[in-house]
Amino acid sequence: MTSSRPPVTSLDDLLQSTREQFDRTFADRQRQADAAGLRNRQNRPAASAAQAAQPHAEAAPDIDPDIDKILNRRFGPDWSAELVETQVTGGTLSALYRLTADGRSALEFGDAPAGEDRDAALEAARQSALAKAADALAHGARPSASAAGRTLPVAQPASPRAAPASSGALDALALDRIEAAWRQIRKENGIVLAQGAMADSVRHKSGEASTLTDARGATLIGRPSPAVAALLRERSRDFRPGDVFLLSDPYAGGSAGMWTAVVPVFGPDTGGELVGFSVAAAPVADGAGAAPGSSPNGATTVYGEGMRIPPVRIFEHGGENRAALDVILNNMPDSDAAHGELRALVAAAQTGEQGIADLCHRFGTESYRQACKATLERTERAMRKIVAERLPEEPKSFEDTLDDDGCGNGPFTLKLAVWREGEQAFFDWTGTAAQAEGPVNLLLDDAAFAHIAGSLLIRTFDPEIAVNDGLLAPFRISIPAGSLLQPHFPAPLGSGAQTLARVYDVLNGALGQCAAEAATAAGYGSSPFVAFNGRDARGRAVRFGDRLFGGGPARAGRDGQDGRSLSSGARTRPVEQLETDRPVTIESVGAIADSGGAGAQRGGCGVEKVYRFRAAGEVSWRDEREHSRPWGRNGGEAGASSAAIVVRTDGAREQPGSKVDRVKVAAGDRLIFRTAGGGGWGNPLDREPERVQKDVRRGLISTAAAKDRYGVVVTGSTPACAVDEKATQDMRAMLDRSRGRGAR
Repeated sequence: MTSSRPPVTSLDDLLQSTREQFDRTFADRQRQADAAGLRNRQNRPAASAAQAAQPHAEAAPDIDPDIDKILNRRFGPDWSAELVETQVTGGTLSALYRLTADGRSALEFGDAPAGEDRDAALEAARQSALAKAADALAHGARPSASAAGRTLPVAQPASPRAAPASSGALDALALDRIEAAWRQIRKENGIVLAQGAMADSVRHKSGEASTLTDARGATLIGRPSPAVAALLRERSRDFRPGDVFLLSDPYAGGSAGMWTAVVPVFGPDTGGELVGFSVAAAPVADGAGAAPGSSPNGATTVYGEGMRIPPVRIFEHGGENRAALDVILNNMPDSDAAHGELRALVAAAQTGEQGIADLCHRFGTESYRQACKATLERTERAMRKIVAERLPEEPKSFEDTLDDDGCGNGPFTLKLAVWREGEQAFFDWTGTAAQAEGPVNLLLDDAAFAHIAGSLLIRTFDPEIAVNDGLLAPFRISIPAGSLLQPHFPAPLGSGAQTLARVYDVLNGALGQCAAEAATAAGYGSSPFVAFNGRDARGRAVRFGDRLFGGGPARAGRDGQDGRSLSSGARTRPVEQLETDRPVTIESVGAIADSGGAGAQRGGCGVEKVYRFRAAGEVSWRDEREHSRPWGRNGGEAGASSAAIVVRTDGAREQPGSKVDRVKVAAGDRLIFRTAGGGGWGNPLDREPERVQKDVRRGLISTAAAKDRYGVVVTGSTPACAVDEKATQDMRAMLDRSRGRGAR
């Protein structure tokens, strides 16, 4: 077919052509799906949930004891059902099922008496849940259209429906169901983002990208979102269905290097009231900045770290703000890729919007509001109990250091004191170093730190507690203004992830003195990242970024993990993909022997990754722990430091530092990147010789370190090495006499 579009004559025309083709493709798919769904709804008789649940009724054609046959008749063979969650309360088994058909889905609960035959009860609940879901789909209860089907994500409001009358006070079962639904909605938001995003960095972080809040901006599930608080502070803003806000300004509620989409959510009744916000955030790949990766290590103000987007309404009542979108995309090196990330981000936030609207429809808007309040109050009560029982009245303090700021300054001290007064917990960062000239400053919001500390306490003492803003009430947090953790504008913030990693270490150190259950050694304490910028053999611009992981901290009864990530769900880029797409060869990658701190529980090993560049360019990286070492605990030894070494083709070796920009490399040059190990726990002489032998076989401990650090004499070559029990007994006795058993 011959296209009538004029030929592309410039790069801008090419980008616009690609973008329009992308939009048309998804728009056509969406229209086809909508048309098919409309035809199916018009051509099928709609059976109610009550009819589907009555197998002996004679009037309705879909009456059948087998719900699968009913669904086959209604939707054909292309439907699927997924069990999301089950629970038993008061002799009733409740099952939450998701039914997907015709490109649409519905979530519904089914109930059945919880007798001795659990399988029979579950099948009865399944029949009930799927009958309700089929009825909902047949009557047009549908999610908002995917953002990918619009010229940029057109923000349509959730479908208005008449809200059922509130049934009065919220019962415990309804609250449990709503909390379970929030968890599922957040999971779905992450799936939508992962499926629509183009960048690996976005897909890998999608599982933790979503937040749901109430109408006041209090976090119900997910990470706290200062973006919502920033929007609510601006009294002049009025929120309407179909609005979408975007921001990427850390000084205005956003996060450095992140895009955040915020969608206000309204009750399902016509002209409904604001009931909450759905938020989705994702890292911006290759954003506008002075260095590859958009985080220059030498930046001295936030102005040198790329474009900052204040809270801007990119869609107003469903209509796009084309001027704002053009300005944003025009500042991205790869505008089409940024366009795709924006689609996925808004689609994820809108999925959360529809999920909340569905809950309001199912339970009633007033009951939903009660649930928001009740879940916060429940977490608050539980957190006050933990504080009163677990934290000491006498202040306990801990401190650690950050090596440098990338501009030749450092080290920087981070100090935290923890104590309680009654049911109130105090976290005081007095004694932390003043803000840095370089970009290692971290704008640590009180709510964000409360979630970090509260989540650690919850995971340790009561994992059943929901993590939400209810935990804020008993917390009193003091962060000095003008410090490394609360810098004054316009301090640079691009490498704040390195400081955040140290915040975790210091928090673990302080809480470990309060409660042995929460104590760990230090982890590798960094967020290592390598970025390359150059041209391939055909002269085309090439960029790539790669994340690396290090050794995890040891704790009582558990070794540290080898090559772990500080961030849940994060993954490094597959070697095969990197080598295929970019002019680089990964010569080797693996754990570094002896890098984990020795201990009764061994610290996790760091990772060595060797890059050989097949094209000339510039490489930048950021890391930590090059000069300091991750400390051990209870007599455990410190983990090994990190290092980044450039090896030239003539054999010359350079070690520029842990935070470096624009190091020129030629084809054939190599970068050896070594991350730090984790600290050990307990006296190494208490580690069972069999476990040391196993680590030697796996290449995690050398035979020399086994003898000198653990007192274990291993003979023979791997993997057939063996422990010399008599020599080990003598060696340990000698080392025990010479060392003594200290504790940190």
